[in-house]
Amino acid sequence: MQNSLFLAAAILYAVCAVLPTRLGAVISGVTAGAWALHGVALGMDVMVPGRLRVGFAIMISSALWVSVAAYWFENRNFALDGLRRLVMPFAAAATLLPLVFPGTLTPLAGKSAAFGWHIAVAVLAYSTLTIAAFHAVLMALQEARLHTRSAGGGRFGAALDQLPALLTMEKLLFRVIWIGFVLLSLTVLSGFVFSEQVFGRPLLLDHKSVFALLSWALFAALLAGRKWQGWRGKTALRFTLAGFATLALAYVGSRFVLEVVLHRGVY
Repeated sequence: MQNSLFLAAAILYAVCAVLPTRLGAVISGVTAGAWALHGVALGMDVMVPGRLRVGFAIMISSALWVSVAAYWFENRNFALDGLRRLVMPFAAAATLLPLVFPGTLTPLAGKSAAFGWHIAVAVLAYSTLTIAAFHAVLMALQEARLHTRSAGGGRFGAALDQLPALLTMEKLLFRVIWIGFVLLSLTVLSGFVFSEQVFGRPLLLDHKSVFALLSWALFAALLAGRKWQGWRGKTALRFTLAGFATLALAYVGSRFVLEVVLHRGVY
């Protein structure tokens, strides 16, 4: 049944991506419906009795599910229609990924309760910083459009013109980054301090851990630079995208290689 729900959610996301801006109420309703279907499908797919399904496709799909929720709530306070046109196509594609790459089932027997919490916080951290990455891309497009002073660009150009001022967008970006950084810190801390309880083995300093630490360091440097050096603009956008790319290599990239290339699970 979840396969049908994934497919229905993907179709609604795709429809939402092309609806004209003037249909605000319809867009909001379609987004909420697609998000609800997506969430139910994810819940049914991930939570199997006695087991937990994990995988890079599940991680990406969950990240976009949280991103859509963030867009829906923020769009009620700010005009973020440009973000809709950026997020919805990705959400439609990500919704279908678990159908192609189902991931692996991990038995929960013998696992500490900390295992589930670690996975949940890691997904939330990745999802929140995915939102920050989308936001950074949107700001870069907005800034480029201001510099070119172009009146064209079609519907997407018009959506960019309706975004809040860059200063407001930047404040929103750092608010999201702070939330994501706290969640990432909890993820890294739980992985290091409670590795034996979470994974049932001592911590291994593998490539996933190294990339996660590097991502944490990049976001920490960005927030410190913002506070003490007033970093903003292109510097902030570069650090945001670099931190996200490193985090993607740590979690999604490692799982993709293990599942698709090497055909084995992680946990």
